[in-house]
Amino acid sequence: RTIKCHDLYLEALVKIDLGKLYLLEEKLTNAEKTLNEALTISVVANLTGEKRDALKSLSKVKEAKGEFKEALDFYKKYEALKDSLYDKENTRQLTRMEAEYHFEKEKRETDLENKVKELQGQKELNTLLWTRNLVIIGLGVMIVIAIMIYKNNLRKQAANKVLNKLNVDVLEQKETLMMQAEELRSANEEIASLNENLEERIKERTQVIADQNKKIVKYVQYNSHQVRGPLARILGLVSLFEKNAVKKKEVGSILDQVQHAAKEMDDMVKKMNQRLEKEQKKVFREKKEVTKKEK
Repeated sequence: RTIKCHDLYLEALVKIDLGKLYLLEEKLTNAEKTLNEALTISVVANLTGEKRDALKSLSKVKEAKGEFKEALDFYKKYEALKDSLYDKENTRQLTRMEAEYHFEKEKRETDLENKVKELQGQKELNTLLWTRNLVIIGLGVMIVIAIMIYKNNLRKQAANKVLNKLNVDVLEQKETLMMQAEELRSANEEIASLNENLEERIKERTQVIADQNKKIVKYVQYNSHQVRGPLARILGLVSLFEKNAVKKKEVGSILDQVQHAAKEMDDMVKKMNQRLEKEQKKVFREKKEVTKKEK
């Protein structure tokens, strides 16, 4: 059907052009016949524009033939069809404008909705970014706290190692003092046994030994009192670490105090060793002299 209409449209156009050509050549009969055929095809195929052209050309043919009444009728039909086409064109134009208006209106509304959605999305995105930043900051704070706790534990472990070493040193020095005291006691007993048969010498030696023992006892008591102070301070500081009662900023100060007390105690022990060695040499020397006299 579309192909047929297309063929009629072409046929109508060809006949209209042919009719206009006959009119120019003043072949009025051929022109009228050809244009009437074009008009009939236009009516059948509902070709408004071609129908209008055919009516206008027939009006000119009738005018050329002197048939003015018929020429006027064809012209009136042409004008009526022209006005109808004009009205249709106006209506079409108004319809198109109204459609464009509604399209623009819908487009603006759609753009507005999209803008609102975009703003809402941006707001949600900002909220998500803020939440993410808070989480990152929180994790950072937790990591810093964990690092501080870890470093504090390392400091505690280092302090405990120092205190343990000091305890071992104190115990070793205490054992050394006890061994030296035992050696002195053995030496005194040996000297006393060697001088049993010498009454005067026994008394004299006994008095010497008694005096030495008194000195040793006094010296041991004195040194015990001197050692007890630094040792008590060290044990007190160790107790603070064991109870976790030491603040982070106080660790360095307490370790300095421990080191000072340990050095003080070490100096005292060295002095004690020197005194004991002198006393031991003196006892051995006296023992040697007594042995020579006995021989």
